Formats: sequence, C-alpha cells, structure tokens
Amino acid sequence: MADIAPLLTAALEGRYAIESPLGEGGMATVYLARDLKHDRRVAIKVLKPELAAAIGGERFLAEIRTTAQLQHPHVLGLHDSGDADGLLYFVMPWVEGESLADRLEREKQLPVDEAVTIAEKVAGALQAAHDRGVIHRDIKPANILLQGGEPLVADFGIALAVTSAGGNRLTETGLSLGTPFYMSPEQAAGDGEVDARSDVYALGCVLYEMLVGEPPYTGGTAQVVLARKLTDVPVPPTQARAAVPLNVEGALLKALERLPADRFGRVADFARALADPGFRYGGTGEFAATAGPGLWKGAALVLGLTAVVATSALVAVLLSHDASVPVARYTLGLSSSDPVQTVAGSNVAISPDGSAIVYVGFGGAQSGRQLWLRRRDQLVPSVIANTRRAFGAVFSPDGSRIAFPQEGGLKVSSLGGAPPREILNEGSGVFSAGLTWSEDGYLYFSRQRELWRVPETGGEPEVVVPLDPDQDDATVRWPKALPDGRGVLFSMAEAGPGRDLEASTIVVLDTESGERRPLLQGVRAQYVQSGHVVYVAPDGTLLAAPFDLGSLEVTGDPVAMADGVRVGLDEVHFDVSADGTLVYLAAVSDQRVRPVWASRQGQVQVIDPDWSGRMTYPALSPDGSRVAVDVLSEWFDVWIKELDRGPLLRLALHEAGGRRAVWAPGGDAVSFFSVRDGSPGVWTKRADG
Repeated sequence: MADIAPLLTAALEGRYAIESPLGEGGMATVYLARDLKHDRRVAIKVLKPELAAAIGGERFLAEIRTTAQLQHPHVLGLHDSGDADGLLYFVMPWVEGESLADRLEREKQLPVDEAVTIAEKVAGALQAAHDRGVIHRDIKPANILLQGGEPLVADFGIALAVTSAGGNRLTETGLSLGTPFYMSPEQAAGDGEVDARSDVYALGCVLYEMLVGEPPYTGGTAQVVLARKLTDVPVPPTQARAAVPLNVEGALLKALERLPADRFGRVADFARALADPGFRYGGTGEFAATAGPGLWKGAALVLGLTAVVATSALVAVLLSHDASVPVARYTLGLSSSDPVQTVAGSNVAISPDGSAIVYVGFGGAQSGRQLWLRRRDQLVPSVIANTRRAFGAVFSPDGSRIAFPQEGGLKVSSLGGAPPREILNEGSGVFSAGLTWSEDGYLYFSRQRELWRVPETGGEPEVVVPLDPDQDDATVRWPKALPDGRGVLFSMAEAGPGRDLEASTIVVLDTESGERRPLLQGVRAQYVQSGHVVYVAPDGTLLAAPFDLGSLEVTGDPVAMADGVRVGLDEVHFDVSADGTLVYLAAVSDQRVRPVWASRQGQVQVIDPDWSGRMTYPALSPDGSRVAVDVLSEWFDVWIKELDRGPLLRLALHEAGGRRAVWAPGGDAVSFFSVRDGSPGVWTKRADG
C-alpha cells in the first residue's frame, strides 16, 4: 500500500486528497480520500498494478461504465473512475459502518431473522443487476457493507469488468478472481459463462455463514475448499442451529446445489422461498440416490446389512412399551470421513427425545478426534465446535446441552452454537469412562476411582462414593443418573492390570440416604421409562430387568434384547433415550457390506448375492443401469458395477486410489477425488475405463 499511495496522490492532485489506507484485497487496495470538489469523504479502490497492466485502461473503463449505471437502495454506487498514470481506480461513497465480514468476525452468528432479512435485501440488489445483465461474481461478506443496519453491496460488476476487459490475461497475473469459500463450483472450474445462478450460490454461502458461523465448505487451502464443493454436500444448517426454520434450510440447500440447473433460476426466487414458511426442499444428497426408470422406482440404493453381514456402525433399537407395537431395528451407517472413534469411554450418546445422537468421530489430520452431532431426520452429521480431543458426551435432561470430558477437565456446550463453558478446569482428572447429567442439577463423574459430583453451573466438586478401604482393588465406573435425581446407577469393577470384566457389578446409590447396594452382574446399566434397567453383560449382550424406582430394587428376571455391543476394559458404547430408543456401537467381526435396494416401505432386496465388500458412497448413473462405488482393498478405489448382476470394473487404477465418484450428465464419465503427488484434486475418467 505504501508504494501506490504516493503515485496515487500525485496523479489525483487537485481532485481527491488521499487520507489513509482502508484495506487491501486480492485485486485492489482501498484508500479513504476527500472529494475536493464536493467536500465529501469517499473510498477509492485502486487495482493492483500488475492486474491493471494485464487489462489495459481503456477496456476496463469501457466495461465499468455499465456497472456505474446501477441504481438500487442496496447497491453501493460508483461516483467516478479513471486511469491515473496507469493506476486504474474507481471512486465509491464512503460508508460509515462495518462490513458483514467484520461483524461475523466479532459475533460469528447473527439472529436468524436479521440474517434472512440481510439476505433478502442483498437478493433484491442482485436481481436489479441481473435484470440489466450484470452478474456480480464476487459476493462475499467483505463486499456487503452495513450502514445503519442496512446492507449495501459493494464492487458491483467489478469482477465482471476485470474478467471482460482482461480476458485470458488475468491468469497471467497470478491473481484469482472470486473467493473460494463463496465461489460457485462452475466459477471455480473456470467457466467464463457463469450466470445469475452463480450469484445465487454465493449468496447462499453468505447466508449459511450468517446462520451457522462458518461457510458451508471449509478447508486449510483453496484447493481443499474447491475440491469439497465438487465432492461433498453441505451439512443442513438445522444440525448446527435448530432455530433455523425449515423453509430457510430448504431454500439454502437448493441455492447450494452443485449443479446450476438444480438451483433457483433467479435470485428473486431464492428470496421468495426464504420468505415463504411453506417452502420445502428435499434435494438429492449423496447417501440415497433415486433409482432411474425401470429400476425399482421409488426405491433407494444403499449399502445395506443382511443377516450374514456385520459392520462397525451405530444401531438403534426401538424398545416398545406395548407388546402390540413392533420393535424396529435399523442401522445408521456413518461415512468414512467421520468414523466413530473407539477411544476410552462411552463414545455415543442419544438425546432424551431420541431425535439425535452425539458420537466421537475423526475430523481429519488437522482436527483429530472431536464430537459429531447427527439428527435422526438428517442424512449428514455435523461437527460440534470446540470439542477436539473430547472423550464422549452426555446430554442434559432437557436435551439442549451436552457435557463432555476434555483435556482432563469438564465442559458444557449448548447445541445452539455458543462456545463451551468450563465446569472443571484442566488437571481436575475427570475420568473419561464415567459421566452423567442428573435432574437434580449435578453432573456425576468417575474420578480417581471414586464417584464425584459438581453443580451443572460449576463450583467445587465433592466425593459421593469414596474409596472403600476394604476393597482396594475396586473402582467406580459408568455412572448413570435415575429420574428426578432419585439415585445413580454405577458399576464397581477391578482396578489395575489383569482386570476381569466378569467381576463387574451394577450398584445403585440412593442420593437421599447415601445407601448403596449391588443389583446385577454387568458392565454398565441405565434406567428407561418402561420401568426397566437396561445393562450390558461382559460378553456384549444387552439385557433388560424390571426395576422399581421407589424401592430401588430389581423386581424380576432379566431378558436379553440384543447382542454384539462393543465393550472392553475401558469402553462400553451404548445409551438409551427417555422414549426408549437404544443406540449402541456394534462389535466388529467383519466390515463387508452388501448393496441392496430399499423401498420407502422398508422392503429390502439384495442387488447381487455374489457382490459384497468394504465399500462406501454409492452413486447411480443417470440412467440407473450402473453404480459407481468406493471399494477398499489395499486402499479405496472407484469401481463401476453393471446392475443388477453385471460385471464389476475397477476404474481409478492409481496407487493413490479414488473416492466419492460423481457421474457426468451423459453417464459416459465419472469424476472422483484423489490425492496424487501430495496434492488433492478432482479427476475425470471414462466410465468404460
């Protein structure tokens, strides 16, 4: 900025007085100046010298005249433009306020109503420009200024002017046009003929960030972000913020569709959907693809489980309180990008109403272990912010918050997006294998082989069940609160090397009297509203025994419900909601799956009995006759299968493998993600290999 300022001051002497630099972006530097003729403050944006040299003054100024004619209450207009001794500049009103980027940096998320209102007003400005044939091409929070709470879209048409004037010479400067977090996939691919739907996508990214706190796709480099735009689907915003209305979520998901043809054709239609409480959008997603004509119409292709297949997945079993109600069992298959991590502790929890689960998953080399939230009515899980290196979690009794051990301490976080609050600081030694949230306002946890508790608001912890001097080999594990703060179930197990799960005993603590008594032989137990204690035996069998809350006694014989729960010396993975939904992590015996057709009525049919393997991410061809799928042998690679019993073709054929195939519209090729020579990228290959 210091190199340009003297040149600009000399070139504009007598017209504008340069006061101070305001900022610098990828294409230009901005200065605060005074318009001497009209005695007013203005902002002067000067193109980078290398960019100006590549474009040429006459062509740029000819193109910018079109954008200077835009008139709209939410468009930041242009006062002037020119070529000052080779410095291409344009003059805009100076806005006394801040940019949307500044506000998001400070607040992270905006109130839902305000975010939607800003998006609607920006959409109005964009529509006015589109009606004149002007596409912005660089919608982002930094280009939306807030003056008295009203948004003003800046740099209108500047990107178009640069592109039209500079042509192919733009790439020679080494500068990129657009911002990866908000750039549409077609613009990222270098399509010079982008239309209004590109601005729809960018505005969708901005609104998503206002609501969720970050853009729909993030990454450490521009290449990673752009690759995710071409391979992933955005996490529905309600998973990160339940207050987002369904019509707003639907409008966002449609605006963020990868293909322009699947988005709103006009930005005004996007705004109309945001204002329509009845608007809904299902989208296609990548986990269940609709079959084409002639193939199980109305069914979905999934990587299903048959009687002979086991998998490392979360399985939910609906416990019926009425013998006439059938028990439903189903599997939640988690994508390989967020696998469940079986670290010490209980790595899966379910909300009291059974609508969501939280589990420990892997967020990649950068993020490592962290907590993920998956709602039962959504296909895609979302990361819970600020939960790196957490050891499982428990829901609050009302389901609005979670508590989790992290770095030796204990934290509580709202699922609405607020930062977590520390209940116990580092060094408190909260044991990862024992935590429960009681309705009496306490968090009970295992620490130093004893049972402790601390108020949910924070404070001094206190011992509830101290070490028994007559049982120096015992340790308290896996506490679970009873309703109304009546008591706590926990297990007493051996401590130290050579521990034997068979010797683990379920104990109940009466929090009123302090009395405790043994109940059952088992590893971990939990009460359900049907009047039962559900517990897991050392061999991974789930059992239920009738239990009386008044006397705190088991009143009948246990009954086995399921087997195959993952359990070990320092881990046991199951949880039960208040409505009787049981979720558990299955023990691993084999990870081979078998693709099946699944109808909306729950009917399942195996596609090819001879086809099974370790595979993820099926993608149907446009005509529904073939499926591309990731198959793991030495590494994941893309294979194509002719349906229903046709041949199987390995496609990627490279030591780096390939992931997440997407079909070309004509079905003659697929694109897939691969990391080659240390760099991630998207590759395309003919479907016949």
